[in-house]
Amino acid sequence: MDGSARWDNIPLQYYLIYELHTGTFTPEGTFDGIAKKLDYLAALGITAIELMPVAQFPGDRNWGYDGVFPYTVHNSYGGPAALQQLVDQCHRKGLAVILDIVYNHIGPEGNYFEKSDSFFTEKYKTPWANAINFDDAGCDEVRRYFIENALMWCRDFHVDALELDAVHAIKDFSPVHVLKELTLALND
Repeated sequence: MDGSARWDNIPLQYYLIYELHTGTFTPEGTFDGIAKKLDYLAALGITAIELMPVAQFPGDRNWGYDGVFPYTVHNSYGGPAALQQLVDQCHRKGLAVILDIVYNHIGPEGNYFEKSDSFFTEKYKTPWANAINFDDAGCDEVRRYFIENALMWCRDFHVDALELDAVHAIKDFSPVHVLKELTLALND
């Protein structure tokens, strides 16, 4: 049985969060490198680590906010198995794991979503380009794409909480905002 199977998340009010970038937190720039520092973080009194985005991006090092491949774990960080192991190790040491995810825009490099007729909408602009389509024609599959992604991080990687980047740029004037729908799905 892995550490996450026995893990009872600590109450949110007791989170003392240490945000870190996997590629720069240790000389190795990997999930395994982070795992070697968990005792140090716990000794500081940290109760939760927040990983900046870990989804696959072009190249080996990047801030991770491109959002082009949200269903993948970056290979230079160690890939999906290493992320699962890191989360399990955090839980064994009493640390919660928060994952920073990007649902407000898609980066330009490697972005094939623009070839879709319904992934973006011209109704709204963001600082990055046309907004992701959460409330225009054809939005149902786009909404489902991101909600299923959030569910994947929690279900398959046992992440305890999600931090969504720049939610002010998620434009949605539908009867049920996509963030509300995502929250309901996660709490189901």
